Amino acid sequence: MNRLLHDGHYFHVIQVKADETGEISDLYFNIDIPYQKAQQTGPVVTTPVITPPPPTPALQPITTYTDPTGQFSIHFPAGFSLLASQTNLIQCMAPNNGNLYLIISDYANTMKAFSDEIIKRPGSLSGESQFQAGNLSGKIQLYTMSGSFQVLDGKSYAVLLVTYAGIDYGLVVVLPTESYSAAQNWLSALVTGIQYQPTTSSPSAVVTPTVTPTFPVTTSLEYTAPDGSFQVSLPAGSSKGGEWPNIVEYQTPSQGTLYILSGDTVGTLNLFRQDLTQKQGKMLSQPVLFQTNEGDQGSMEVSTMVGSFQTADGKDYISFLVSYEQPEGALVIIVPNNLYTEAQGWISPLITGVTFQAVQPTPSPFLTPMPTPTATVTPTPLPTETLPPLSD
Repeated sequence: MNRLLHDGHYFHVIQVKADETGEISDLYFNIDIPYQKAQQTGPVVTTPVITPPPPTPALQPITTYTDPTGQFSIHFPAGFSLLASQTNLIQCMAPNNGNLYLIISDYANTMKAFSDEIIKRPGSLSGESQFQAGNLSGKIQLYTMSGSFQVLDGKSYAVLLVTYAGIDYGLVVVLPTESYSAAQNWLSALVTGIQYQPTTSSPSAVVTPTVTPTFPVTTSLEYTAPDGSFQVSLPAGSSKGGEWPNIVEYQTPSQGTLYILSGDTVGTLNLFRQDLTQKQGKMLSQPVLFQTNEGDQGSMEVSTMVGSFQTADGKDYISFLVSYEQPEGALVIIVPNNLYTEAQGWISPLITGVTFQAVQPTPSPFLTPMPTPTATVTPTPLPTETLPPLSD
């Protein structure tokens, strides 16, 4: 057996003879041993070991929580899962895309932190109610706000602050506004599922039977013109912004801005149109005609623009200039272009829900005008579609 060097590699060679023909051939084996490569110096490259990421653990269902002292416990309805456990609170996922924060320590500061965050969002108080849970009485405060505590998504949420008299435990429940009604049953079971046994209790204490709580109804804000000539029902979660002569500003869902115009609405709308021109405004279609719930006719101009009316941020927006046959009031709405579809859910009820009140003139003390007959005019039916599709 011989060893041959060829092209930087060593080969082992042995001669073999075929019995049938007597032919002698060379047989190579241990081929392609990189002999010279092994003699070179340099860093040793090792193949990295790729460890697959661990699978996302499944959420852990939670049915009961009892504090370390044994005084306080809560029974969760079906569908709750534990998300996080901290020193001052426990966070759970609730049915109907909800979140529950169970405050278990540092009660005053933690509850205040939630209240402060609601104000910053900003949120509006929709209502309050009282309830009885066994030997505990409590209060429910219902807020609506834009975005949940962890996400500024522009959506409207219902937030319930549940407090109990005499104990340092509380609940904060966050739900999408549209899920609030469907959640009533498990909300009731959750609120009354509290049990509290003080360390020292009087043997003559009377246990009050549990009374099913009634949850306040979410109500939207109302704007009334200074002269009482018209009223606007604002979307849930709206909050007041700036105010100027004849203009009031509100922040709305979908990261939008609403301007309510009163007084000289024709002149003010023209100022908005001029600003639209400066912001490269382009009308999407001919003005859209609609009718309010009270039968008043209105017209809406929908345009694209670059930058909002107050800031030239270079972003794309959709503007809505809404006028009515009653000149006392008008609306200007602006939302980001990418939230146009989402905003249609609250823009349509907003513009059709405006109500006008007939302002009666003060009669002259000397002259009483003679009544004149008026003919009843049936208005021409208007298109039912109030919002045009967004074209590319």
